[in-house]
Amino acid sequence: MIKASIRGFLAHKGRMALSTLAVLLGVAFVSGTLVFSDTIDVAFTGIAGSTAADVTVKPKQAFTPEVEDRGLSGETPTLPASAVAEVAAVPGVRAAHGQVSLQSLTVVDKDNKPVGPTTGAPTLGQNWYDDPQVHLAQGHAPTKAGEIVVDQASARHKGLRLGDPLHVLTPAGSTPGTLVGIVTYANGNPGVTMAYLDTATAQAQLLGKPGRFTGITVDTAPGTSHTAAQAAIKAALGDGYSVATKEQQAATAAQQISSFLGVVTIALLGFAALAVLVGVFLILNTFSMLVAQRTRELGLLRALGAGRGQVLRSVLTEALLLGVTGSTLGLGAGIGLAAGLKSLISGFGVDLSGTALVIGPLTPVAAYAVGVLVTLVAAYLPARRAAGTSPMAALREAATPPAPRLARRTASGAVLLAAGGGLLYGAATHHATIVT
Repeated sequence: MIKASIRGFLAHKGRMALSTLAVLLGVAFVSGTLVFSDTIDVAFTGIAGSTAADVTVKPKQAFTPEVEDRGLSGETPTLPASAVAEVAAVPGVRAAHGQVSLQSLTVVDKDNKPVGPTTGAPTLGQNWYDDPQVHLAQGHAPTKAGEIVVDQASARHKGLRLGDPLHVLTPAGSTPGTLVGIVTYANGNPGVTMAYLDTATAQAQLLGKPGRFTGITVDTAPGTSHTAAQAAIKAALGDGYSVATKEQQAATAAQQISSFLGVVTIALLGFAALAVLVGVFLILNTFSMLVAQRTRELGLLRALGAGRGQVLRSVLTEALLLGVTGSTLGLGAGIGLAAGLKSLISGFGVDLSGTALVIGPLTPVAAYAVGVLVTLVAAYLPARRAAGTSPMAALREAATPPAPRLARRTASGAVLLAAGGGLLYGAATHHATIVT
């Protein structure tokens, strides 16, 4: 009976190929979504963890009337320069850098066109200080007013060169300048545009508050743990500040990224479920026609002594072969789809070149579970009908069902495939809006 199942599977290559394609597409969407989401998760979490300072100090964001009014007015919470000196004097602190960071800004070129990303990700403005994660690829660091440094992805996207005029627009006003440097990042760029100014200009122009900072990044001394430095800094500064270790910042970023990716993944898997549902009907139809065409053959097997269970298992074995084949091909196609999406978003300034595709243990399990189980479930009813074939059916010709209306199914499948491609494209580009 096993040989008969294999022969039956190979004897109907055309119909089996169509059903295999249905399984392949459903599995490809599922596995591709999982691989792409896992890769984005690992990449962005890695960027967040690697770029975070050993310890970071921020103004405490308590829910007080003062802070609520400040949030409504759009004012950025700051801390005094004296706090930087206090942190630098704490035992176990090797270096403390006052940081000026602002999101509500726009950088425009000489034609007054934004130099920001096309993915909806923000443009960040920051003061320049020594950061091992930031490397000058061209030019030099900003040292005075009128000097601006941007990231390499934004410079390439807009065709910027050293010496080009730029304007930084902030709530505090407009800052004209010249591009003097282009930077790269050790762990990739999540799709944001970065504009660096010297510290004094950043304080005056980005914040509109000379001598103030938005935070402090701390490098701990060798032999000092992050938690020990955190405790010492809290003791020195008091309760007016929020102090977080590198690990705490990475965990917070990972939670935010996972929450966002969870929504996108569910949306994409919802479309994958539609593709699988279409595959179920196609597989059901295929096996129904095959069983109808093989009525005489199945009746002959029954006449030769094959039991109902044997015939049932014979048809399900063909479905199993179809499911395994389609799942294997679909898993490979899904990995290829994820690689294509990874390359696609790189064209929008999201640099993930340092992160390889992540194929988690859930991905192949989900791929084969979807492909094999869906195929077996879809083929079960035709298999039951096959098992009920009477031995007397071998004595008469089996009626051949009319040819299926493939044009309508092909059109419907094309529409679903196009919609799925659009959803995957939108999700891929929308990933770049995450800011770690």
